[in-house]
Amino acid sequence: MVKFKLCMRKTLSPLLLLTTLCCANSTFAHHGFGLFDRTKDATFSGTIKSIDFVNPHSYLYFEADTEGGGTIAMRCEMRAATLMRRSGWTKEMF
Repeated sequence: MVKFKLCMRKTLSPLLLLTTLCCANSTFAHHGFGLFDRTKDATFSGTIKSIDFVNPHSYLYFEADTEGGGTIAMRCEMRAATLMRRSGWTKEMF
């Protein structure tokens, strides 16, 4: 009986490690950079329509001016409202 318990402990540790690593991998996938090029700045001009100051991500909705004189609806994903408040940002700033 003692050998069985010892054997289960030796088997459980690698299984637990493998499960933990698999879960951690999906966490990194959620916070990937997608199709963004972080080496280039992007500048938009337009009109802010609304803001969702919420967790886990805040969203700024605006109409950006196009080169042809029209507008295009856009959404900017930002940090969590909790983190933005800690940095001194408020919904009223927009």
